[in-house]
Amino acid sequence: MPVNLLLEGVNLIAKPISLALRLFGNMYAGEMIFILIALMGGAWAGLSLGSSTLYGSQILLSLGWAIFHILIVTLQAFIFMTLNCGLHGYGTPRTSLINIIKKRFY
Repeated sequence: MPVNLLLEGVNLIAKPISLALRLFGNMYAGEMIFILIALMGGAWAGLSLGSSTLYGSQILLSLGWAIFHILIVTLQAFIFMTLNCGLHGYGTPRTSLINIIKKRFY
């Protein structure tokens, strides 16, 4: 019995930490790609004669990636929150997240 309790405690601590690190890694990777797009556009603009065209395309790429990144990070944060709610406190059949949604919308 105490071994099972110890393992369950480790499980309850490890899952949110794992989800948080995954969310952080995804957000960090998105920021790194954003920085790479900015550096790539700056390098292109400095090397060519048509730098205004490349500067404009770099701005459009950065804007497009920024909007995409904001939407993806928001979605990932929502999924992280939903998974944490499912792991802690909503695991019983009466109060599980799925059953609450079914009762409200079906």
